Amino acid sequence: MNTNHSIKYLLKRFHENTITREEYNELVHYIQDANYKEEILSQMDAVTTNTIHTETNLAFAHIQKKIQYKQSKKKYRKTCFGAIAALLLVAITSAVYFTLYQPSQTIQYLHSKALAGERKLVMLPDGTKVYLNANSEITYPEHFSKHHRIVMLKGEAFFDVVHESQRLFLVKTKNITTQVLGTSFNIQSYNNVAIKVSVATGKVVVKGEMPDKTQQKVVLLPNEQASLENNKLLKKQVNTATLIAWKNNILLFDKTTVAQAVTVLERWYKVTITYPESIKNKRISGDFKPGEQLPEVLKTLSYVLDINCEFKNNTTILLTLKNQNK
Repeated sequence: MNTNHSIKYLLKRFHENTITREEYNELVHYIQDANYKEEILSQMDAVTTNTIHTETNLAFAHIQKKIQYKQSKKKYRKTCFGAIAALLLVAITSAVYFTLYQPSQTIQYLHSKALAGERKLVMLPDGTKVYLNANSEITYPEHFSKHHRIVMLKGEAFFDVVHESQRLFLVKTKNITTQVLGTSFNIQSYNNVAIKVSVATGKVVVKGEMPDKTQQKVVLLPNEQASLENNKLLKKQVNTATLIAWKNNILLFDKTTVAQAVTVLERWYKVTITYPESIKNKRISGDFKPGEQLPEVLKTLSYVLDINCEFKNNTTILLTLKNQNK
């Protein structure tokens, strides 16, 4: 039985006073879960709105009339039972509306941030590991709900999600939602950069809402990447291992443009780097072991690009061409 039919069926049974104990417990479960609020309200409108007040009033009138008569002990007990049942029906119905319309309970959110020059490991309430790259932040509830595990990401992070078949894991980044049950993947969502989702293990569903409110979706397997470019979700093959090397403090460039490499170096080492416009689209490749100091990295890049490197101060670096005529 799907959820929609189940809710409608249970409300109808409840309204007709034919609901069983098991069905009642199931209905209470749905009512107490905020995720089903809109669906329950919709189904209640369809099932009860036109008749609930009339039938309730008739029930009270009928009960009051019966209570006025002196009846046998057996009939009196039966009437009391009917009164209690009717009152319980009204009480529960009121509780349904009160529960659905009252403000949601305050959810305590936690925030964890990796500053420029930092990388951080965050453990979520379900045991999922999140590796934050520099200049990145994750927001998540202190306790996940019974049906979903939802987190919000700014920047870049690698997720190693604990598998739970009954609870989806969702990552919100701008207008993109990444959905999994249990897998590992990388999300890059820095400002002014195309959002990219790259899968290491398992299967990932990436959904995007475009400016015109249309929905797009792609399904990713290991070594596949989805990127949002020009309001389109695109899928391609990638080497995820190279994309997540940062997780192990390895700085890796694979045919990376100078402009992209400089952006990474600025986040990685918390510096500002100025370079000639003429070299921004040149591509470089190479990897640097964990703990490699910035001067050594720049020394290598200077050799590859045939440029000069000058430290103006501890946080400002100037790259210039060795031969200005080049």
